[in-house]
This record gives sequence, structure tokens and C-alpha cells, in this order.
Amino acid sequence: MKRFHFSLERLLSYRRTQLETAEREFAAIRSQVEKFDFEIRSLEEELEERSLILLEQRLSADTRREVLGGHSYLQLLWFKMVRLRGELESWLAKLEDARLRLEEANKELKAIETLRERAFAEYNDEVKREETRDSDEAGRNSFLMKQRKDEQNDA
Repeated sequence: MKRFHFSLERLLSYRRTQLETAEREFAAIRSQVEKFDFEIRSLEEELEERSLILLEQRLSADTRREVLGGHSYLQLLWFKMVRLRGELESWLAKLEDARLRLEEANKELKAIETLRERAFAEYNDEVKREETRDSDEAGRNSFLMKQRKDEQNDA
């Protein structure tokens, strides 16, 4: 019997490549999102710490200059955090798009793999039928040879 050959093997390979590409893209974007999320959390922590320090300075400040400088720095941190949140939203949208592409690539690959599995199952069924035919033929031939031999011995 000939070897199993799936006619859509090249398409299957292409779909696997598409899935791998989508997985890499998703991972890269997720990495960016995690980076922005970390930066925002760090800025939030620093903003909270500086606010507490500024509050303490304000209560015991000898000069207004230190307090005003502290406020300016807090404003700077706040604006940076707002900018990073905007970028994070943009990356979250990209992440969702990449997730959808990844799911689509996965579905397309699954469809081709299912076709391949069915074709392989049909191939195996055909192999079994052929083996059964061969076995039946061998058994029939053996029976006929034995029957002829018995007929010859009787004559």
C-alpha cells in the first residue's frame, strides 16, 4: 500500500507558520503592555511617596521654594503617568487585535488539522480493508488448494 499523502500538507504548513507568527506578535505586544503597566505602577508608587514627602515638607517647610519644586515634580509625574496610560490604552487595543488574529489563525489551523485527521483515518480504514481483502483472498486460496488436494487424493 502506498504511503499516506495529505493533499493539503502545504496549506497545513502555511497555517502553522501563520499561527507561530501570530503567537510571536501577541507575545511581543503583551510584553509591551506589561512594560507600560509596570511603568505606570512604578509612577503611581513614586507619586504616592512624593506626595507624602511633600505633605510632610509642607507641614514643616522653611521655604516655599522646596514645596513649589515638589509640586512641580508631582505634576511632571502625573503628566507622564497620563501619557503612559494613553499609550497603554493604545497597546491594549493592539493586544486585542493580536489576540483576535491569534484565535483566527488557531481556528484555521484546527480546520486543516481536522481535515488531515479525517483523511488519515480514511487512509487507515482503506489499509485495513485492503489487509482484510488480502487475508480473505489468502484464506480462500488456501481453502481451494486444500480442496483440490483432497479431490486429487480421492480420485
